[in-house]
Amino acid sequence: MNAWLLGALVALAPLDDVRILTPDGEEVAGVISAIKPDALVVHEGEGNHRRVTVTQMRSVEIDGAPVSLVLLQEQIDRYVDERYGPQDQPQPAPGAVVLASILLPGAGHALLGDRQTFAAYAIADAVALGLAGLLIWDGQSFSEGLPLLTLDLTFRVYSAAEARKIARLRREIHAKPVHMLDEPEI
Repeated sequence: MNAWLLGALVALAPLDDVRILTPDGEEVAGVISAIKPDALVVHEGEGNHRRVTVTQMRSVEIDGAPVSLVLLQEQIDRYVDERYGPQDQPQPAPGAVVLASILLPGAGHALLGDRQTFAAYAIADAVALGLAGLLIWDGQSFSEGLPLLTLDLTFRVYSAAEARKIARLRREIHAKPVHMLDEPEI
């Protein structure tokens, strides 16, 4: 079986059952509660979590199937890339994405390389502003369009906050050494 097919069958995700054997013979078994760039955090039951780095593993079983350590690291890398974005994605400053999103909702997402979210915010903005303009123009009263202008402002603020969060998280994930991203040992 080729590695691509095996990789597709072993798509790593939180809540997967896992059994890890360390080089000194210790077994860590439970459910994956978090996936870090170099480790799995395993919930062993009764609130007991344990972080195990890939270098601390001798063998691994995910949902009862043995997985090579190389494939496990590939799956961890894929999960981190899907969640936080690959290294080659744009990493603009959080301030730049906030400013762009305030000027045009979703523009911060476009700077981050997320064209679909940009399109959704831009369409919602155009509809809200267009309807507000119609209501103000036809009714000759600013107060008739005010609710839609408030909705538009909400789109802008939410878009800016969301884009800032993504930009900060992406910069943190890709700018710091891996050991600085992890929480302390649990």
